[in-house]
Amino acid sequence: MWEGRKEKVRDSVFLPYIQSQRAVRDERWKLIAYPEISYLQLFDLEADPGERTNLISRAEHAEHVQRLLKLMQQWQAKVGDTVVVPTESKVPEKIDLTGRKRIPDQWQPAWIVKKYFDAESAPGN
Repeated sequence: MWEGRKEKVRDSVFLPYIQSQRAVRDERWKLIAYPEISYLQLFDLEADPGERTNLISRAEHAEHVQRLLKLMQQWQAKVGDTVVVPTESKVPEKIDLTGRKRIPDQWQPAWIVKKYFDAESAPGN
């Protein structure tokens, strides 16, 4: 690549994050898996570079899901990753935080505390 003889090093990349997330992407598609909650996301990076529309439940993209799941398994085998990735996506449970007091942590900048938290919940108060 440095010398201009190759345009790219690989056709896909595998992105593990601790035990909670796995992703694989090629030039156009990205599949993200959350093993702990059996949730999947699929993004068309050409049409949606900001990854705003999850296409996982759209039947017309099932072949991309299966292809990327297989690619993820191949990457896992290659690098020795043993995290079990879900093959189907479940809708995550809704968590109702209504009425729960939010408390900022000590690292929140003052403007965040002022904008999103009550003044009395600021660290040191």
